[in-house]
Amino acid sequence: MREATLKRWLNREYESEKVEKLIGKIENGFEYWFTFVIHPGVEPTNNRAERALREHVVQRKIVGTLRNGKDVNS
Repeated sequence: MREATLKRWLNREYESEKVEKLIGKIENGFEYWFTFVIHPGVEPTNNRAERALREHVVQRKIVGTLRNGKDVNS
């Protein structure tokens, strides 16, 4: 799909609030949505970044649980 065609779809009026919200998200990140197509080394998802952060998130949650004094098994 060409950029101009996609922009025409984005500039339309939609009755559904959910569709308008989705259109807003697409518009806000428009210049980044297809980076992976233009630059072959870029992955289309953020899975690698999410996996890299996962251990730190789990550790933070464990430490937070230990600090709040609540029993996890209660």
